Amino acid sequence: MNPKNLVLAFSPLVLFTAGGYLLGPPLVGWAALASAVLALLILIAGLRNGVKLITAASVVTFGGLAAVALLGGPTGRWFVDVFGSAVAALLIGLMMLVSVGTVPFTEQYARAVVPREHWGSPEFKAINTKISLAWAGVVTGIGLSRLAYGLLVAASGDQVGTLLRLGLSWAVPCVLVVAGLRYTQRLAGDDHDAEQRRGSSPEAVRPPEPRR
Repeated sequence: MNPKNLVLAFSPLVLFTAGGYLLGPPLVGWAALASAVLALLILIAGLRNGVKLITAASVVTFGGLAAVALLGGPTGRWFVDVFGSAVAALLIGLMMLVSVGTVPFTEQYARAVVPREHWGSPEFKAINTKISLAWAGVVTGIGLSRLAYGLLVAASGDQVGTLLRLGLSWAVPCVLVVAGLRYTQRLAGDDHDAEQRRGSSPEAVRPPEPRR
């Protein structure tokens, strides 16, 4: 599985977090709307390979946040500005976790590059379960970090130090994402090596015995 596909799936969350941070409360609703539109475009572009769970969840989540901010007045804008990223990340992380009990969401991306005959193999299922659990943890961790930041803002009247703001809003999420990407690459590399070993085993290359 190509980790770039996961990065693309999470791009609406990144756009909303960056847009909300740069634009501030007055325009946070438009940042949410832009993220919903981006998620919708990604969803439409990938329809030939099926509807992706995370992208569909992003369309609904950011569409809902946009409605709250644009229609909810000052209170709605404040809520989305302070807690919007946390709500989005926690909801998407929950969807990822739920998918592990049915079809791990990363299978949808892996099937685009893995031959169909391997889709039902125990190795394919096991690796995608591990990767899906890992990314559910990453995104949930991002949500908890953003929630902690939001609670500090609400409690202190937005008097949160710059280092603490950057740490909870950006540093912790970046560390979690890098760890998730490295874990995904390592598992994908181990799977590739295992396939090569199976392909080069004596049983795999032994010629058929001649008929007697």
